Amino acid sequence: MLRVGGLLPSAEVEQVVASRLARQSVLCRDCPPQLVVVIDEVVVRRMVGDRAVMRGQLGHLVEVAQLPHVQVRVIPADSPWRTGLSGSFVLVRQPDGVEVAYLDNQLRGQVVTESADVASLGARWESVTGEAFPRRRSIDLIREAAKTWT
Repeated sequence: MLRVGGLLPSAEVEQVVASRLARQSVLCRDCPPQLVVVIDEVVVRRMVGDRAVMRGQLGHLVEVAQLPHVQVRVIPADSPWRTGLSGSFVLVRQPDGVEVAYLDNQLRGQVVTESADVASLGARWESVTGEAFPRRRSIDLIREAAKTWT
């Protein structure tokens, strides 16, 4: 995905990929965080890379989604559009109860600490999670999508 269009030099692509893979290790530590991810069905249906890449990515997603502290939930393609689908965001509740958010766009990421903004993103989160399939049905959908990439 990062190589499409040739906007990033190969060395930078490798650095970004290595960084993203390293971040996943947090899910395997002794006391991992609870992670709930909501994705649009189109994410598992639109080809990024080639068929082998899609199959591998979705297989990995199924493995991670089966960890006891991880939920991956899919919003079905026939659900109505929600404001929470207009861009990715991360909500974090820290051990001390403080909530922050992280927004990522094509240029940079931004940490959001203003309580009104975090609350607004929380409302968007509730909107999209209300449309998402439950955990097990989402995993089944991802498995089915992975088979279509064989």
